[in-house]
Amino acid sequence: EPFDKAFSVETSDTPSLLQLLNVEMLDGENSNLIGDLMAARKKYHRVKATDKSITLGVRAELDDTSPIGPTLEKAIYIAGRFEKAAAKI
Repeated sequence: EPFDKAFSVETSDTPSLLQLLNVEMLDGENSNLIGDLMAARKKYHRVKATDKSITLGVRAELDDTSPIGPTLEKAIYIAGRFEKAAAKI
């Protein structure tokens, strides 16, 4: 599924957002943020990135805390990838 179909994008500066999402980074699981977000979308119920936060939603039983740690780790990873991509622009 193409990125623009998988995510609803709201921005006042589409060229800058696309530049950020396409920065090549060979040190991660994917080569750019689009790949990171698409991979997260396959695993998490909700994926939302704003200029201030990363939100990953997971479906789990109320008494099952096992997804919390890995979900936090993935959110921190994606936030770090945004920082790395922004530093390369």
